[in-house]
Formats: sequence, structure tokens, C-alpha cells
Amino acid sequence: MSGIAKAIDVANFLLFLKEHDPRGLEISNLKLQKLLYYSQGYNLALKGNPLFDEPIEAWKYGPVVREVYHKFKIYGDLDIKCTVDWPEITLEEEQMKIIGQVWSRLGEISAGTLVDMTHSETPWLNAWYFSQDKEISRESILKYFKKNLPQELLALSR
Repeated sequence: MSGIAKAIDVANFLLFLKEHDPRGLEISNLKLQKLLYYSQGYNLALKGNPLFDEPIEAWKYGPVVREVYHKFKIYGDLDIKCTVDWPEITLEEEQMKIIGQVWSRLGEISAGTLVDMTHSETPWLNAWYFSQDKEISRESILKYFKKNLPQELLALSR
């Protein structure tokens, strides 16, 4: 079993990927939150363990990791402009592969479309409508992503 990362390290790696992507894509805090959610979901489905320990909460505009949200809220709905140096990346290779797949598949999708996607998925729906504390349980994320994992990601589970 691989080690569990910090959500902020996953966020920083996503920002690193964005910064080095020739497509010139942007990541707002809203979009970053959804990419964290999908990274956690893909990791749970592929590896059976969480990518990071911090809880994901169901907020009005979809899943949010509170600690990461507060770190980047100064950017509002604008592109997050910060430089992440390679030596600051503390993730394991398997973790980076999964996060890289999330970026590759979802990086071009707008924040609004990602909100719509998460609003149609059972983990957010159940937490938003039925959970007192609005926390999206790992079990619901695992169950959903096990059934809805993109085919090209199945190769990563071997």
C-alpha cells in the first residue's frame, strides 16, 4: 500500500501539470476542487485506498477540500497563478500517474461543466441532500468510481 499524500500536495501537483501543459489551460479554485475530487475517486477505485486523508465536503458548487479551498481563495474565480518547483513534489510515482490521468482527461473541461458533472453523481448528491455535516464519505466515492471508472484508467490498476 502506498503512502497517503496531503491534499495540498495533490493540488500543487495539478498546478505543476497545468504550468507545464502546452495547451495553456487554466485552473480556478473551483476547477481545482473538482480535480481533487476526481483524483481521490480514481485513486480509491484503482488502488482501494485514499490518495489523501482530508475530507471532501459537498458545497453548493460541488465537492470541496476545505483546507485547499482556503489556501487558494485569494484568486477568486480567476486562474491560480503560482509556481510549483519539481523538488516540492513529494508524491509517489503511482499517485502522480493517477493525478496525471485526471489532468489529461479533465484539464480541458471548464469549471462549470465539472460542477455539472459532480452535481449529477451520487457521492455529491447524497452528501448534499442527506448528510448532516455535508461530508462526502470515502465509501460513497469508492462505490461510485468503481462502477464509473473510465476504461483507459483500468490499465493503471494492474
